[in-house]
Amino acid sequence: MKRSYHLLKFNLLVLAAVLIISMVTSIEDSRENNQVEIVTNSYAETSDHMTEVGKDVKPLVEEVTPYISMTDEDIYILATLVYLECGAESFDCQCAVASVVVNRMTTRNMSLYDIIYEPYQFSPAELITQYEPSDSSLAAAKKVVQDGPTIPEYVTFFRADYYFDWGDRYVDYMNIDKTYFSYDKYLKEEVESGK
Repeated sequence: MKRSYHLLKFNLLVLAAVLIISMVTSIEDSRENNQVEIVTNSYAETSDHMTEVGKDVKPLVEEVTPYISMTDEDIYILATLVYLECGAESFDCQCAVASVVVNRMTTRNMSLYDIIYEPYQFSPAELITQYEPSDSSLAAAKKVVQDGPTIPEYVTFFRADYYFDWGDRYVDYMNIDKTYFSYDKYLKEEVESGK
């Protein structure tokens, strides 16, 4: 009798261990997909009593609010534009180009679609549906959407190969690889004053 009791107790402990391993594996799989589910108000049976699992447990991965809200489709479109504008450039340059688009969205309070397809702004925009982003441009778009621009918010222009000369209002900011970034000095004043 005592031996059956110990055997039953052992089997229950093994079952509990298997359940715990299964839960940990499930949590790790969910974490890879940025989805963490914690079991609450469930019970695991041990030999002598019931144990509550997951009570007052905090998620293993905190939800992080992105810098700007975009759908997966929007991120894909942004990444494709980045690829078309500077796909051969470095990751830093790709992040800066994605940042220009996001900066225009936030400073003008406009949608991604309105910014990208604004007349005379992004010449390869009409080709977006014909191409796919590279892994690098997709990573750059995701980084900027999640973490925010890699250049100041007032930097809203870029051009390949050289700075454009639109007069005193537009100021050269920096170049990354073969892409030159600029800003409107009045927008800079507005952004810095918090308007």
